[in-house]
Amino acid sequence: MILGVDLPITGVPVPVLGLIALGLAVGFISGFFGIGGGIIAVPMLRFFFNVPFHIAIGSSLALIIGTSISASYRHHQLGNIDYRMGLVLMAGTFLGIEGGAGMIELFKSVGCVSIRGREIAFSDLAISIIYIVLLYFVGALIFRESRASKREARDLRDSMAMRSLFGRYFRSIRLRPMIRFESADREISIWMLLLLCITVGFVVGLLGVGGGFILVPAMIYLLGVRTKIAIGTSLFSIIFGALYGTFTHTVKGNVDIVLVLMLLIGSTVGAQFGASATRRFKGPQIRFYFSLMIFIAALMSTVKLAGEIFF
Repeated sequence: MILGVDLPITGVPVPVLGLIALGLAVGFISGFFGIGGGIIAVPMLRFFFNVPFHIAIGSSLALIIGTSISASYRHHQLGNIDYRMGLVLMAGTFLGIEGGAGMIELFKSVGCVSIRGREIAFSDLAISIIYIVLLYFVGALIFRESRASKREARDLRDSMAMRSLFGRYFRSIRLRPMIRFESADREISIWMLLLLCITVGFVVGLLGVGGGFILVPAMIYLLGVRTKIAIGTSLFSIIFGALYGTFTHTVKGNVDIVLVLMLLIGSTVGAQFGASATRRFKGPQIRFYFSLMIFIAALMSTVKLAGEIFF
């Protein structure tokens, strides 16, 4: 393999230039959509480089740290971060992250299962199914809303998302203490935010994503935050969740530092371009492209799983 290297933990051979190119793409996606980039990095590491799921997940979280810092700095310059909201969201994620990482260890302890005469790691099978179902569900919701908003040609606050039953119900719960953010349209219960953060943290620890593909829609649809503010704030809060997620996965032997460093070379550059590109698009457009990206990740994961089972 030209300019290839064997990963020290798994021994899987990977191309250096291919990983740098993947890092560049992940960085751009991170800066543009306000996500850590793991939603693309994890399935692509599995699909193109055959990296085991638990290594792809742990290493993706380490990559997310650098990518999110780079993109957050650019969004700070653009005035797209609500720091108070970001800190509150970050504070509730750690418990969920530990739960998600612990779930992976439980899956790993099962070992392999036999399907159609093939031995498949149970952790890869279980995480693949969870990943695919979640991606298709979130992608469908965002796609439907973004197309409706674009047809109506209205501001986000008048869109279907802001009138949704879930958003109204979430913001109507008055369990004290309450907190108000500059970027939201009303006070929010701290307890509801804590529930949201634990959910996001669990997904971060289990799937190796920054949680932005859940956090960004949640801030838009449930909290009433404008799309570009949701993107910048999500990236800021993701930094801290990724730090803790990387720590707990490193302890569990799920982080390959060589893989991370090669991805980081491209991702820190791509994140700057992605963040700057948000100035050229309106909120519904960003959410529409976001949904397409999620569908692509879901399709890649589906193809990879089907290939392992049937071919």
